[in-house]
Amino acid sequence: MPEAAQRSLCGFDLDWSPDGNRIAWASGGQVWTVRPDGTDRKNIAPGCVSHLEWSPDGTTLLVQIDGRAGLLTVATGAFRWVRSCSYGELSATFSPDGSTIAAVATADCDEDPIGWGIYGFRVADGALDGRYADTNLRSQPPDNRLAAIPQGAEWHPTQPTILTTMADGSDGGTCHPLGQTGSWSNADLYTVQPSSDSPLVKVGSTSGEYELSEQDASWSPDGQRILFSGDRNVSCESGSYVRSRAELYTMDADGSSVAKVWTPWSTELGFVGSSWQPCTAATSTCEPVPPADSDGDGVPDTIDECPTTPGPASNAGCPEDVPPPDDEPDPTPTTTTPVPIVTPSPIVTPLPVATAPSRPEAPRVSVRGRKAIVRWSAAQPNGSEVRSYLIDISRGKDKKVAPWQRRTVFKALPPGRYRFRVAATNDVGRSPYSAWVRARVRP
Repeated sequence: MPEAAQRSLCGFDLDWSPDGNRIAWASGGQVWTVRPDGTDRKNIAPGCVSHLEWSPDGTTLLVQIDGRAGLLTVATGAFRWVRSCSYGELSATFSPDGSTIAAVATADCDEDPIGWGIYGFRVADGALDGRYADTNLRSQPPDNRLAAIPQGAEWHPTQPTILTTMADGSDGGTCHPLGQTGSWSNADLYTVQPSSDSPLVKVGSTSGEYELSEQDASWSPDGQRILFSGDRNVSCESGSYVRSRAELYTMDADGSSVAKVWTPWSTELGFVGSSWQPCTAATSTCEPVPPADSDGDGVPDTIDECPTTPGPASNAGCPEDVPPPDDEPDPTPTTTTPVPIVTPSPIVTPLPVATAPSRPEAPRVSVRGRKAIVRWSAAQPNGSEVRSYLIDISRGKDKKVAPWQRRTVFKALPPGRYRFRVAATNDVGRSPYSAWVRARVRP
């Protein structure tokens, strides 16, 4: 780790590995891993780490050092910063595929003052993926809340959803010294989608003066529950709020079914984070909970087309039809004229032939100083997945970017008028270019 990270006042954090067989933690200026039973403790690297998270493939730890995010290889201890600039990425979290991180941040590497919020950065090169939520002025719902810096980010294990904590509050609280105006504060959980300036959506509705304050949240491995620490204002004494001790809770992903799971034995104990152990077929210390199977036929209810009636898996969990017996004589035989059986010719549906992608829609271009930011929508792949996007600029060097990108930036452009267009490629060929979009870089 960088020498600049070596300090004595370091934080503490921990996280389960994706297979549930190891715990990584940071303490006392060192990063460690250990088995759940406390054996096989390994020192990964020195470093003043205050937050860490395993990558989805279990090979890397995303660590926070002095407010910046870095990548620490577990096997070798190799380290690199996510971004080259030092504006910081707080409480960073991996996307489910490990290609992007979401983090609390305030500026990009070009020193543009883009405000506090939840931002996305690509792991491969640290490039800005987008501002997912603007929290600087709290211009998004709910209205009339305090400006606030998000307190952490936690990506859903399978969905494009990020969990964060925001401090809420209001003037006019009931607890304040005589003759003074009071106020109270609380913390609530919100979710946000990883797209440009998405709205913050509150999880549940606990935001009152004496209601539960939720912090240090993490998703369950299946994304159905949330684990968090919580406390609340319980009374008012001498013009000051008295808080309860922090306790550990869970609730459903929509904020319902809140349940307390642990109360510390001492008021001196607190929480510095939470992490839910994955329980997979590879986990040595637990057995996965079997899926629901109401009729006991071995076919899980989620794929059983007849969940209350037993049937084989070959018939989608439904009972196979048994033809009626035909060896009993018909008591009232009749003579009928046989109907000829006509076998229709099979309808042959030709397989679709892959072609080059469809022509993309015209891109959207915005200019900030000497930069042009180009955004576009996905092209139709037409039977062969998109391999890249080509961004054509009328003056300057064109760009070729990865198929998942929907944004790129042309920097240090000389003043003048420019045109931009986009095309997509797949294994068959290149799509027609989109319509040109004009933009002007002013002196």
